[in-house]
Amino acid sequence: KILSTFTKAYNEDLKSNKDFSGEGPIIKTPEEASSEIEEAVFNFYSREHSKALYQRLRKLLFNFSDPKNPYLRRRILSGKITAQDLCTLSSEELANPELEKYRQERE
Repeated sequence: KILSTFTKAYNEDLKSNKDFSGEGPIIKTPEEASSEIEEAVFNFYSREHSKALYQRLRKLLFNFSDPKNPYLRRRILSGKITAQDLCTLSSEELANPELEKYRQERE
């Protein structure tokens, strides 16, 4: 599920005219990144924590599929965010910039 969600969203990013120059060059394919993410998440959350595993996967899938969050996908593919990082980043750190700005304004 991670592979299809991540790849579909990344392909949509390629169609956009967004400037990703500040995010660095792409060093891995969506397939490589997805495989690394799945392995890291399953290793980080053992069987004893199946609820935490499910919640983390849901959080990642939501953020990967957000059309307003191409920079998250680009930072993953450029290596700025590792698969291990994705196991511990908060919802706020994964959120698209617009949503994060909205949350900060409400506080």
